[in-house]
Amino acid sequence: VAASLNRLQWCLLLLVALSALTSDLDPASSFNLWLLDHRLLAQRYWRNITHQPGPIKSALPVILLQSDQPLLPRSLLVNVLRQLPPDRFPRVVMDLVLDRQGSDPVAISELVKLIKQQKRDQLIAGYLGSESNAVGAGKARSIPIAPLLQVGVLPRDLTVGTVAGTSRVQPVPIQILLPITDQNLGGSIAAPGTRNMPADSIIDWSLRWERMISIQASEKPRMTQAPLILIGRLSGLEKEGVDLFQTPAAVYDPNPIWGGSAREMPGVLVQAIVGQSISLNHWLTPVSNLLCVLVAALAGILLSPTRTRIYGVPVVVVVLPIWIVLSLQVAIVAQLLFPILLPMTGFIVTTSGRRR
Repeated sequence: VAASLNRLQWCLLLLVALSALTSDLDPASSFNLWLLDHRLLAQRYWRNITHQPGPIKSALPVILLQSDQPLLPRSLLVNVLRQLPPDRFPRVVMDLVLDRQGSDPVAISELVKLIKQQKRDQLIAGYLGSESNAVGAGKARSIPIAPLLQVGVLPRDLTVGTVAGTSRVQPVPIQILLPITDQNLGGSIAAPGTRNMPADSIIDWSLRWERMISIQASEKPRMTQAPLILIGRLSGLEKEGVDLFQTPAAVYDPNPIWGGSAREMPGVLVQAIVGQSISLNHWLTPVSNLLCVLVAALAGILLSPTRTRIYGVPVVVVVLPIWIVLSLQVAIVAQLLFPILLPMTGFIVTTSGRRR
C-alpha cells in the first residue's frame, strides 16, 4: 500500500515523522514547548465552546510581595506574618530563599522571635535544588539560615520540574520533567495524602486557574482564614536567578490577576498551580507524537483508495474535524493529551498529492 505514495509524499512524511520523534525524545526543546503551548490553547477554546470548565477547587490565597531591593527586607516578611494569626492560617508556605540574614540584623531577630511565638502548624521556606540553574543552587548552599530552622521552618525544594532556561524569563512551564513530591514546595502546597505528580506530566493550563488563585494584599489580606496561604515575590527570587516564567498561551490575559507583566508569570503562581493540580489529582499524560503520526499516516493511506488527488480531499474534510474533536474531548474525559498538528499533517500528506 505504501508504494502508492510518490517521492514527494515520502519526503514530507519523513520530515513530519522526524519532527515528531524530536518532540518525543527532547521534551525540553522549544519546538515541543511551542506544540504543547498551542495544543493547550486549543484545549482552552474547546472547554469554553462546550462549557466544560473542568474541575474546580477552592481558591488558594497568594500574597505577592513587592520590593525594589534584590534581597527581600526581613521586616516586610515580619509585617506579613503578623497579619496571619496561626489559629486562622495554620499553614504558611513561602516561595522564598531565606539563606541570608539580610541587611537588618534586628529584623531577622524579630522574624525568628515571631515564628517561635506563633507556633504555627507548618511554616515552609524554599531552597534552590540541584536542578536549578540559578547562582548558588544546591540545598547546602541555599537552605534557610540556622536560626530559622531551629524555630521550625521546614525547607522544601523550589524545583517545579519544568524546562529551565538561561534567559531572564524561564520558558513556558508546561511539562513536568521531574516528579513532584511533598519534598518540593509545590507538592507541599497540595492537600495532605495526595499522590505525587509523575515525570512527563503536562500541567493542564486549559482549566480556569484564575478562579482557583486568590491574590491577597500584603498589608491586609482579604481572607480572614484559610488552611494554607502562599507567600512569594512578584518580581523573583533573592538569588541572581529570576523566578519568572513565560505566560502560557491558554491563560494569557492583557490584565493578569497578578497585576504585573501579562507575558511574565511569577514563579509563586506556578508553584500554586502545581500544588492545586496535585490536590485535584488532575494533570495530562502526553501520547507519543511519533506513534500518532504513524497511525494517522497509515489511516491516510487506507482511507484514500483512489490514486487521484481530487478524491483525497473529502477524506481530509471528514477525518480532520473528527480527529480534532476526539483529541480535545479525550483530554477532558481521560486526561490523555493526544497531539493534533503533526498527526494531521501526516494524514494530509498521505491523502493528498499525485500517486504513482
